[in-house]
Amino acid sequence: FLGVLQELSTEDATRALSEFCRVLKPDGLLIVTFDVPTRTPAAIAELARGAGFEFAGPLELEEPTDAMASGGLKCFRAVLRRST
Repeated sequence: FLGVLQELSTEDATRALSEFCRVLKPDGLLIVTFDVPTRTPAAIAELARGAGFEFAGPLELEEPTDAMASGGLKCFRAVLRRST
């Protein structure tokens, strides 16, 4: 699933993240990976927070210069923690 988060509609992505949040215990972690620019880090941050997650570390919304790239897409990874 997590490799296709950017392919889901905003509604479906929100539902999926909400379900992950529901089944994780408090402070449980979820690692997400998605392609940029299909979904921006800022958009994922908004979805994650709306579903009950916070970022497990500092979040930089600027695209890193050393991001992995293939065919114009870059990979973004984040560790999300279920909010308590």
